[in-house]
Amino acid sequence: MAIRRAISTDLPRINELTVQMHQELARQWGLKLSAKELEEEKLTRQQLERVLVAEVGGRVAGYASRSRPKKGEWYGRYQELEHLVVDRQFRRQAC
Repeated sequence: MAIRRAISTDLPRINELTVQMHQELARQWGLKLSAKELEEEKLTRQQLERVLVAEVGGRVAGYASRSRPKKGEWYGRYQELEHLVVDRQFRRQAC
């Protein structure tokens, strides 16, 4: 497995994983998301600068995205993890 910064050619796969994640979460809560709602959750090229991907055998197996830098009064500058997504078929596998 390799961890690297996301590039523009990763965007379709990242968005496929994003849709997969939202569909799973909706299913757990008994919800149904419309195509429009799923489309609104997809990442844009501008957001890729804050995304790392995990690649296995040349295929994006998952990704992690972070927030823009923030500043807290007590702890200074920080960022938050926004998404941590792993494709179903790559879960529970040792590296």
